[in-house]
Amino acid sequence: MKELVFPDINIDNLERWTGDVSPLECISIKDETHNVKSFTFKSKKDAWFQFFPGQHTTLFLNIDGADIMRTYTIASSPTRPNTITITNKRMQDGVVTNWMHDSLKVGELYRSPRYWWLFQCGP
Repeated sequence: MKELVFPDINIDNLERWTGDVSPLECISIKDETHNVKSFTFKSKKDAWFQFFPGQHTTLFLNIDGADIMRTYTIASSPTRPNTITITNKRMQDGVVTNWMHDSLKVGELYRSPRYWWLFQCGP
């Protein structure tokens, strides 16, 4: 795998996000199609993200009083370290994705551990 080169972005005064720095704040929700949405998050403390293409993160959500976690691939580019975006499709019986489409709001805070997993294609 080739080395990922990050652009020269002034992050000197920002802390690197490690999952325990602060919760994530939803800053944008974009309708991609009639049943697909993209949710963009930033660290509440303005920490920056460092991840590779194919990595994913887990969101911890409280839905109807139950703590539920779901893992989503990070859809945003690692060359834009100030936010992460996940994109999901509404599912017929999808508890979390349907809740996200119906109830997740811009400005709300969510917990997520540091992204841990990496999927890659090819050798």
